[in-house]
Amino acid sequence: MNELQQEILTIFETLGLRDYTITEHEAIYTSEEAEKKGLILEGITPKNLLLRKKKTDRYFMVMSDWRRPADLKALKPLAVWGQVRFAREEEMIELTGVGAGALSPLALCRDRDHQITVVMAKEIAGAESETRINVHPGRNTATLSMWMCDLMRYLEHLGCSIICEE
Repeated sequence: MNELQQEILTIFETLGLRDYTITEHEAIYTSEEAEKKGLILEGITPKNLLLRKKKTDRYFMVMSDWRRPADLKALKPLAVWGQVRFAREEEMIELTGVGAGALSPLALCRDRDHQITVVMAKEIAGAESETRINVHPGRNTATLSMWMCDLMRYLEHLGCSIICEE
């Protein structure tokens, strides 16, 4: 367990979130790689992309189902992000404490200046509260499975801005 995972679990404890499981596995960097290795768990497994609005310090974490390419054109009017580019790995590490392959909404506890807005594609935003969602707990050598309602409670506790595609 690393320092970020410990911080995440401390927040879980504060919120009384105890119904989660952590599955240890070898390092994985993409959802496609996880599928090939049989590491896709039951429930939603999001693909998380970090975008930066050009000429600003605003970022967007786009969460979409791993099987569907993130439709950035469809999400653009929703998020009103204008021109964006993919965030560089050093930006991701500075904002969230994790690099490529380990990005997860749980790492937003490190975004203390609230520079990142979460943008959930409809397959994530429309999930039932009692749907499992599988995310990295601060490292890409484990997957944490939790209820969608608990993830939303966690993000709200952090004060994250969340935009949901309908």
